[in-house]
Amino acid sequence: MEPWFAALARPTAAVSLRGGPQQRLGLAHPRPLLEQGVLPNLRALIDRGQKDVLRSTVPTHSWSAWPSFLTGVDPVDHGVYDILETVPGTHKQYPVTYKSIRARTFLDDLIAQPTWMETHTLREVVPPDA
Repeated sequence: MEPWFAALARPTAAVSLRGGPQQRLGLAHPRPLLEQGVLPNLRALIDRGQKDVLRSTVPTHSWSAWPSFLTGVDPVDHGVYDILETVPGTHKQYPVTYKSIRARTFLDDLIAQPTWMETHTLREVVPPDA
C-alpha cells in the first residue's frame, strides 16, 4: 500500500497553530484578523491550500495532543498521556520523548522517502495585545 503522501505532486507545508491563536488569527469563527486583511500571507496559503481545525485529545495537554497529531490516533493507542512516563515496576519517572510514542507517525513515513523535509516550531506568533 502506498503511503498517504505518495500522490503529492508539489511541495507541501503543514502549519500547526496550537490553542488560542486560532481565534485571534481568524482560523476559527469569528475570523477577525483574516477578514480584516491583516494577515495577507496566511490568507494566500489558505486560499491556495487546505485548512481545517483539529479537535484536541483527552487529556487536552500538548504532551498527549501532539503525538495524536503526529500519529492520527488517540492517546490510548500511542501511549502518551502525561509529560512524564513511569518505568514499569519502579517509581522512576522520565520525560516523554519521541521514542515514547508507540505508534507510527507521519514523520516516520516522510523520513523514509527520498525527499527533503524541514520542520520549524514557532511559539505564540501573535503579540499579546493583537
